[in-house]
Amino acid sequence: MRSVGCAYAAFLAIAVTSSQGFAAAECLTGGLLFEGVKGCSYEALLAVYTTDFSDPLFTCSDTTAEADLWLKLNATTRDQAQAYVKNNICAPMYSARSYVPFTNVANRGSDYQFVKRYFDGLTEWNEQVETLFGSNGIGQVSQSLKTDSVGVSRFFAADGSSKQVELPQIVTSNHASPILNATTRDQAQAYVKNNICAPMYSARSYVPFTDISYRGPDSYQFVKRYFDGLTEWNEQVETLFGSNGIGQVSQNLKADSISVTRFFAGDGSSKQVEFPTQISNFQSCQSNSVMCCWVTDRQSGDANGNCASPYDSQCVDKDPGDNTDLCYVDHNSSNTVDGATSNGEELFPFDDDNNSGNAEGPIHCHGFAWSNDPLDFTARYNGNKAFFVAPYDHMNQRGYVRAVPGASMCACTEKMPVVSRADCSEVTETNVVRFYFSPSGGWSAEIVTSDLTFAACQGYRGNNNNLFAYMQRLNIEKKITSDQLALANKNLVGDNNCPFATAYYMQQKGYQVGFNANLALSSNFTQIGGAEGFQMDRPTADATFNTLYNSSSSGIVLRVCEDCAERQRQIFVRYNVGFRASNSFFRWIKSNKPADYAGTIGVYGQKWAMYSTYADALARTNPWNCAYNNGTVFPGDCDPVLGTVTNQFKQLESGWTYSGKRNVGVYIDSSNIFVPPNQRTLGGINNLSSLDIGDVGVTGRGSFDVTDAGKIFIRGSGNDMFYFFDNMHLVSHEISAGNATLTVRIENFESISQSWAMMCLTFRLSSQSGSPSFEMCLSGGSGFVQQYRATQNVSKTSWWNGPGATNSWLKVVKKGCEFSSYLSYDGDNWNLFGNVQKIPNLCSANTLQAGVAVSSRSVGYLAEAVLTNYSYVGVSSRLTVVNNVLRRRK
Repeated sequence: MRSVGCAYAAFLAIAVTSSQGFAAAECLTGGLLFEGVKGCSYEALLAVYTTDFSDPLFTCSDTTAEADLWLKLNATTRDQAQAYVKNNICAPMYSARSYVPFTNVANRGSDYQFVKRYFDGLTEWNEQVETLFGSNGIGQVSQSLKTDSVGVSRFFAADGSSKQVELPQIVTSNHASPILNATTRDQAQAYVKNNICAPMYSARSYVPFTDISYRGPDSYQFVKRYFDGLTEWNEQVETLFGSNGIGQVSQNLKADSISVTRFFAGDGSSKQVEFPTQISNFQSCQSNSVMCCWVTDRQSGDANGNCASPYDSQCVDKDPGDNTDLCYVDHNSSNTVDGATSNGEELFPFDDDNNSGNAEGPIHCHGFAWSNDPLDFTARYNGNKAFFVAPYDHMNQRGYVRAVPGASMCACTEKMPVVSRADCSEVTETNVVRFYFSPSGGWSAEIVTSDLTFAACQGYRGNNNNLFAYMQRLNIEKKITSDQLALANKNLVGDNNCPFATAYYMQQKGYQVGFNANLALSSNFTQIGGAEGFQMDRPTADATFNTLYNSSSSGIVLRVCEDCAERQRQIFVRYNVGFRASNSFFRWIKSNKPADYAGTIGVYGQKWAMYSTYADALARTNPWNCAYNNGTVFPGDCDPVLGTVTNQFKQLESGWTYSGKRNVGVYIDSSNIFVPPNQRTLGGINNLSSLDIGDVGVTGRGSFDVTDAGKIFIRGSGNDMFYFFDNMHLVSHEISAGNATLTVRIENFESISQSWAMMCLTFRLSSQSGSPSFEMCLSGGSGFVQQYRATQNVSKTSWWNGPGATNSWLKVVKKGCEFSSYLSYDGDNWNLFGNVQKIPNLCSANTLQAGVAVSSRSVGYLAEAVLTNYSYVGVSSRLTVVNNVLRRRK
């Protein structure tokens, strides 16, 4: 047998297969001794027990080692056996083991006071340094740490690495630190923050913000007017014709703001500066952020802005470096200037980044933000940051001055103009602090020296030098709330989002972007397309355009663009004498398709022209003289004065999303031919449903219109209505599940050159995508089609025969559970098309949807069907069956 030794280690030495049953009697009996066991645990005991159990000396064939061990442990499960070993064997063993006194590390007897003082950072072990001028005499080593702490080395080599050492109660008495009165690191950190650092920061005096200008009793008034964009610092420009005499420099910014330079070199970078919340600009900053915006550069030679010398000719109303898009100014919230009473708004919609006459001009915005915790370093230096961002960095160093009209130059972000973004500065501190402790007085601290470093903010996910991204980081670090971040987001709306923010603001104010052509022009113009503020409830397509164009006496088309440059806001288009618009002209204006420009649309200037006024277009005088860019959407980068101005287009139809300008409408010089929506019928049937099904794209919203004469126009987009797809626009009505016949005449189908665009007469179980259905269709170039889906969400089966033709008639018939389709070219003589299909799922319901579906098979683009003679009869027709040669669509 092996001798026993107990030491803790947790590992299983040998894998043991559990028993399938229990032995009737113990196999290993009598006294047992196990030595050299690695740890006190059930697994360790089982491993050595199994080794002896398997010894040929014993006969234990009717049980297993683990089952036999359980009998000795009075256990019937492994959990019980593990608990027995832990509580009845190992626990008494550990309790019986004695502790080595901690004082043995110092060879100081039972001097726990030495241990206490050592852990407090005192005693010669902490306070002395080796020297040649100590108690052992000059030239002799004194206070050697290795020698003085030799007891520590010896203790580690012996008891410290092999026995259980006492945890000295002098440190853990009452389970709390006698120094910080804490039992956890969180408590200790809170104690230092609230009981040592907070009093230190509170005791620190603030340097008055007014020291930046040395203006005496009027200093705060000067500070207020400066942050409003006023005072000589903002309003003057260097000149050779000023108060110092002709030819002498006057109003030099560096000289006039020398106090700012000195303040930055001294208190501004080393002491806590007052944040001037007594002025309205910075009172109650709910977003915990400040933003400044400048519109003028008054200083040359600093590589910022476009002010140059000589100042009197090259620095008059010059611009700062542009870093943002100015959206709008809400005077109710943005104007903190004393005496200002305006409650209106100013919109700045034309930021084309080129400083043209139609742009807002360059503008530069910069800010800072801080934590809700007043002790956080981001909140203790708001005065320093306000000084650094505005008077020092942007005025004194860059020459940026003056405010956006109708707003303050600097204020709480929520009180400033709405912009796309702002740069950002933060401050880091390097403090040398002295701590004091006494048993009677406790802890205290004081700042000995302080140094501040200003740098670009480190924003969320590496988006640095960005005020909103920095605030996102503060929010993630739980230093500001989500509500505060959202409040700042109202004024920092993000790149390319000014048009959306402005449109929403104007909508909240009760305004709506639009254009009334009949009021603006003394003629009857009808809208046929549009987006955003000009979005139509029922967008039209090629067939509608062609119908209106044919009824127009002039054929003039008007494109209106609310957010384009001045000369591109209204463009009149007219074909020259002897030419006319093709069927695809309207689609080409919307999307620059088809690409066959010369053959389909005609060369600009030869077949058609653009005009600035209706009168010019009517008289065909003063056409625009420009080189039309066929590679872009209308108006092809044309300009009547400059020849070329880019980015004035709007893609009204697209496979993915809108592109170009936002608020665009297209009109034609023709009276509206459609009845009001509430008077629309489908062959005299009302209570209609008109809806898109499936994926039709952002710009592919379908629609449905009816003329006074009953002609039906249905437009639809979608990538297909075959296989598993139902991407289309459906106009339908509910019918009973009895026998039924649907009939319609197709007058025109503008399929946008897609051979598998389809217009279908349909029975459907429901308007849901994937519904069982039976359809008779005309395709865009692949002939007539019969298709059906027998079960929800399965692929459709289809038969087709081409070529198809408009001015044809379609009919679908339901008789019980059998469905059939028919084709006619005169409405009188009908031929069976395809096979009679039995579809139980379409005859078991109480009601069906019946009507017309249109799909362009090109997401985002509208195909359009023009129909007449739609009828629904609640009986099945009796028709002569004529066989046709058909092909199955693959």
